[in-house]
Amino acid sequence: MKSVPPQIVLCNGASLPKQWAQYEPLVLDYQESDDILPNVKLALPNFVQSVFHLPDRLLDLLEIAAYVYCADRLVSRGNKANLESHNWSRLFHFAIKVRDFDFWNSSAIKEGLKNAIRFMSGDRGYHFIFEPGHSTPQADLFDKGTFQIESQQNTKVILFSGGLDSLAGIVECLESSSDLLCLVSHRSWQPKTAKTQDQLVKALHERYPDRIKHYKFYCSLSRIRAREETQRTRSFLYTSIAYALAHALSQQGIFVYENGVTSINFPKRQDQMNARASRTTHPQAMALLGNLFSEIAGFKIEISTPFLWNTKTDIFRLLGELGRADLITSTVSCSQTFRHSGQATHCGGCSQCIDRRFAAYGSELDDVDEGGIYTLDFIRREIENDEVRTTLLDYFRQAKNFAEWDLMTFSREMFNELVDFVDYVPGVDEEEKVNKIWDLCRNHGTQVEIAARRMREIHDDNLYHSLPENSFLQMIAERDHLRDPVHEQRPIELFYAYSHQDEELREQLENHLAPLRREGILADWHDRKIGAGREWEGQIDEHLNTSHVILLLISSDFIASDYCYNVEMKRAMERHESGEARVIPVILGPVDWKGSPFSKLQALPKDGKPVTRWENRAEAFLDIARGIRQVVEELRQT
Repeated sequence: MKSVPPQIVLCNGASLPKQWAQYEPLVLDYQESDDILPNVKLALPNFVQSVFHLPDRLLDLLEIAAYVYCADRLVSRGNKANLESHNWSRLFHFAIKVRDFDFWNSSAIKEGLKNAIRFMSGDRGYHFIFEPGHSTPQADLFDKGTFQIESQQNTKVILFSGGLDSLAGIVECLESSSDLLCLVSHRSWQPKTAKTQDQLVKALHERYPDRIKHYKFYCSLSRIRAREETQRTRSFLYTSIAYALAHALSQQGIFVYENGVTSINFPKRQDQMNARASRTTHPQAMALLGNLFSEIAGFKIEISTPFLWNTKTDIFRLLGELGRADLITSTVSCSQTFRHSGQATHCGGCSQCIDRRFAAYGSELDDVDEGGIYTLDFIRREIENDEVRTTLLDYFRQAKNFAEWDLMTFSREMFNELVDFVDYVPGVDEEEKVNKIWDLCRNHGTQVEIAARRMREIHDDNLYHSLPENSFLQMIAERDHLRDPVHEQRPIELFYAYSHQDEELREQLENHLAPLRREGILADWHDRKIGAGREWEGQIDEHLNTSHVILLLISSDFIASDYCYNVEMKRAMERHESGEARVIPVILGPVDWKGSPFSKLQALPKDGKPVTRWENRAEAFLDIARGIRQVVEELRQT
């Protein structure tokens, strides 16, 4: 197994430990000093003001969670082909200056902290060294232990993301009790997310006056761009904020509303084992965090997950039964919001969007959930993105299996995941627990089959003679979901980094790579493929950070462009040096590039002779295409 070098992270002005001195550290701080410009936005004083006062231990917890979240976003996991755990996971070493040093320096606390984060993130490991001596000014005059929010018995602290499940949990509580609901939201200065949450809270205030309080906690990166969008550790930050609020309100628990199928998130295929299957609200992750919070509090802190035995379809039905289906389109379930276009609020192709659409049809609330909120309509339109197609087929294939498997087959096929799960769910014994999990998955599978039939009944009449190529309806008509997923191999993704002044040459190169595309072994991308209404910078970042091959189309215009040279080329070289991608310089025109960071790489065409200096440019591009084919075939073999 390949050795994973640790990522050292220094926080709150902590010094670099001697045992880590050989590594280049990542320095994170949210407070400005003489020699530090903050690169983390953390509105901790604002949050403290909203609850009057938090003890040092909880202030430390919120800072630790914020730094873990920001480091998670700054350290890339690699490209999408790295599905196996040893290729995709990372190793973090944190040095953090804290206030309550004696508590955090306990080996038991450090062990509980790293176990919880490691499980939910799927990373190789987390290690913590704490330093004493950290302090921050009082948030205001009321930031003292003598001031606290008046305790109210009938109060619930609920995580509120603006998603469908959390909304359904809130509505159910409002309808079935007289409790005051304190909603906790993480804000990252993303206007779309903030707008979604605020609109829903406003609608709830109008329907349930004086029943809701909304607490917002702001935390994000500053002056530095995120390189990783999976955000596995966000649930550590989210639950830490909720627990801190619960402490201020004298409550001994928090509520996390997430349907059980999403929480358990069984891998859709074998190559996802221990890697890409998210565990952010997995029962074991919630149990480990609950244990950590209990150690911090000195008494039992309960993280309740009331929707554990519900499916997404059940959540839709619940909102319909409670008479609140009109709020559904205001919620956002999408996990890839940067893929939206126009007025759509969902990309339509991520696993969360796919699950939501099947649930809408399965609950017969599809008419409520339509209305143009999805960028991609995978049911009736062609799916051009291979990753989306694979995600959709994997989802449907797994649901079919769940619907058809008996208990013995389910237990055998899901054995490894059940081991992680069964000790952390309520039940009399292991047999009862496994039966409950099987029932949940079987219900989900049956509901997805019903949804697929409903999709065909509604949409097949108009499309019967000509189903769109690569639409979901065409896929199930061709029975694509019955094919063995192990033998499906995704094309190698290629990214063009180039100056728009060289667009004509880029187009010629693109034409010469057409045979690779037609063979299905290459999927190339450049910024001219960004659709109308899409956020160009987010789209470029996404492909630059995930492509397997990055072409640097070198010319005097490329070298002169700050964006090409300082952003695209810099990031490409970082990914090349970490083994995440292969960078190939393609010399388009005469320019002095020998002193550039990419000069050590093998350039194309042959001998680095600029394309414009060849008597026959077609021969130059043919030489480049052959070199790229060789790299693509090498990557496919590995």
